[in-house]
Amino acid sequence: MAAAAGGLEAGIATLEERKRALEQAHREPSTSTMEHAKLNKSVARNPTTLAAAAMAGDTDAIAEHLAARVDVNGEADFGGSALLHAAAKGQLAAVEALLAAGALACKTSKGGRNPLHAAAERDYADVVTAVLGASDASEALNARDKDGRTPLMLAAQGDAAAACEALLGGGADLEVADEGDHKDTALLIAARLGSLRAAEVLARAGANFFESEDQTTSLAFDAARQGVHPSEERREAMYDMLLDVMLDRE
Repeated sequence: MAAAAGGLEAGIATLEERKRALEQAHREPSTSTMEHAKLNKSVARNPTTLAAAAMAGDTDAIAEHLAARVDVNGEADFGGSALLHAAAKGQLAAVEALLAAGALACKTSKGGRNPLHAAAERDYADVVTAVLGASDASEALNARDKDGRTPLMLAAQGDAAAACEALLGGGADLEVADEGDHKDTALLIAARLGSLRAAEVLARAGANFFESEDQTTSLAFDAARQGVHPSEERREAMYDMLLDVMLDRE
């Protein structure tokens, strides 16, 4: 009986010890838990994490990065500035926050594209307008990427009519030609690709249809007729639209 009683008491003592240990564990975080908390508090902030926050449109995280004096124009590990990546995702609030902190529009990706290229290509007209407010916007407005195309040309290529309007409002050059075999202007690119809405914006803005001063050779009409768009109906619609605009000019 005494042995049994002793075993029972030992068992109770063991249970009490386990109970106290559990209570202590709830009161004090483990070493691994504390280390995790320290990591969260000291999370790295750098141009790469700033660019990630910009892509996500996380303005709180952007503010934290700027408060930590992260270079707003620094290049992310995957290339490009935070402003470039915010523009490419159409994150207007992020774009505005970065511009207010001094982000530059002439910072480019490895492919030579700046924030205006990125936003124009996807028809983020509100972002284009915002970036045009950057201190160096005039340098970025007609800049070429590594394929020789300006933001306006990329907007024409993507049939991004609203972005075309925004860029033209900012003074984009209608007549600069790309560096491809055809030496196409933005209008010729739009006509060739069947970008009907963008082509009309460019045509009505005064883009030149003709190669020669006597207006005997119309590259725009040729581009429309010989366009690569698979729909014959679209090519005809392009030709008709150009003809309407030309007649309206007379």
